[in-house]
Amino acid sequence: MLGNLIEKIKQTKGQSLQIIRNLPVIELSDDDCCNFEAFIRRTLNVKSICTSYSFQVETSPDHWAVCSNQYLALAAVAYDLALCLKKYFDFFDLKIRPNERESKLVIKLQNELKNSAIQDIPKINEWLTTNNSTAYISHCKENAEDKESLCYFLAGIDSKKFGNEKGVLRGTQDLFGAYILSTEPVTTAASGFLGGLVFALAQEPSFYERISDIFKESSRKQLLETKDKELPSFVSRLSPNFTLSQIIYYGVPGCGKSNKIREQLKNVPEKNKVRVVFHPEYTNAEFIGQILPKVNGHVTYEFTPGPFTQIIKRAYLNPNEQFYLVIEEINRGNAAAIFGDTFQLLDRLKTGETDSLGNDPANAAVNTFTEGWSQYFVQNDDVNAYIRKTTKLDDGSYQERNDGEPIEEIKIKEIHFNANTAIRLPPNLSILATMNTSDQNVFTLDNAFQRRFDMELVRNEFDLTKPAVKTQYEAEIDDTGIKWGQFWGWINAKITATLKGLSSTEDKRLGVWFVSNVGGIIDDKVFAEKVLKFLWDDVFKFKRPQIFAKDVDTLEKLINFFENPPEGKERFDVFDGKADLKAFEASPTL
Repeated sequence: MLGNLIEKIKQTKGQSLQIIRNLPVIELSDDDCCNFEAFIRRTLNVKSICTSYSFQVETSPDHWAVCSNQYLALAAVAYDLALCLKKYFDFFDLKIRPNERESKLVIKLQNELKNSAIQDIPKINEWLTTNNSTAYISHCKENAEDKESLCYFLAGIDSKKFGNEKGVLRGTQDLFGAYILSTEPVTTAASGFLGGLVFALAQEPSFYERISDIFKESSRKQLLETKDKELPSFVSRLSPNFTLSQIIYYGVPGCGKSNKIREQLKNVPEKNKVRVVFHPEYTNAEFIGQILPKVNGHVTYEFTPGPFTQIIKRAYLNPNEQFYLVIEEINRGNAAAIFGDTFQLLDRLKTGETDSLGNDPANAAVNTFTEGWSQYFVQNDDVNAYIRKTTKLDDGSYQERNDGEPIEEIKIKEIHFNANTAIRLPPNLSILATMNTSDQNVFTLDNAFQRRFDMELVRNEFDLTKPAVKTQYEAEIDDTGIKWGQFWGWINAKITATLKGLSSTEDKRLGVWFVSNVGGIIDDKVFAEKVLKFLWDDVFKFKRPQIFAKDVDTLEKLINFFENPPEGKERFDVFDGKADLKAFEASPTL
């Protein structure tokens, strides 16, 4: 899945137009300047000079682009677009560029449909299908949700064309920059470098995060210096930590789904996130809130908020901060029942869409919901009263009322919140979830539910540029001389080959973090009780004779064999065809 490129371009255009009217002064520290110069040298292989408020980059011998550091703000806006666009160019460089017929076909497409627009996507699809673009047809067959964006991309809409008049494809970096510049409202002589800068940042997302954080910090500093100015809504959507998101991360057990969210939110204060785990017994009342008895000298019945209500109240009362609801194992509970009527709130208003309450003609702006708010609303008197059980302090912050009585009305960003106000998700509340695609699922997550989330596969691969990952990859399985990365690759290849055609093959594979190492060693008992048991009981339940040694016919024998090999045997003789393992070439991807 490549992602919704069309939507990312629309969002970036809208945010760029907002930000250009209110660019903050961006001051870089000495360390940031040194890191920026090293980054440019590393990714673009050119010289650069960075100062507190500007930077210079050598674009050719004796020619330099001189840019204000405010260009970093424009680069930060394009973060989500850049990461999505990189997937499309990776596809292009892998499937189109090396194939002479496919590359000529794309150039021919752009020449014949050179004035195409978004509404012409069906025509582009028909053209690619009729002319038998195998790369396009094959990808869309497996990833139908990418069809419109891939048509948009291959036709070169909103960008310079892929090829020139002589039918020669242009370089990836040049094309990447053209797409970025088509979304940014800049026309200065140095603007051409902006596309190259965003291309370089997309190659190193960790440095891109730092750029986004710098802009966010500069924006907040400017806000403090201008007390009567509200923080622009786009500021909280620039870095990955401050992006309005509804994402379900999915993948094989142990591939790092929860860790991905943990890393993404590592700099987010605890008060700005709530984490919940769905399970078969989890209910809507626990998730939203319920009336429960309380004993304080006498019995009273009070509304006890659930995690959903707690985080939505914090988001309402602190509109200049980003909040996160994290749902682990979203498909191990009955998600549709747990969300109940709040399921409707998952549909958010898109860029350019508004939804007016229309109940205050004298102050229409206050009663207009904009991008990021829920399209629909639900009525819940208990949640409403809990949100309003608040009082505003002199410094503009809120706290719980001591008398327990809701006040009549509070001002929450675009709306006056009173006893009749319905509940919606605000723009500063994101929902991040994890799920295994099919491994022993308790409940099926229906398509209507999934449609309201972006789905992102957490790839089962080793990023060897990270020291901890490299240590995991090279960890030796006890005294066997076999590395975890080597066994991981070998067994996953066997799983794919042995279970070929079965619907659950994907989730039967071992994730890179299925077991952890201690000091670069994976203990034999841990390996036997976790890995071998999983392979015996679950993965190869109906294929055991094809995988394990012939004299191993019970789980007990399997574990005993590995922990205490018979005389003349090695631990991995427990597998039939161990010679394949010895010869297997470890690879960071599979």
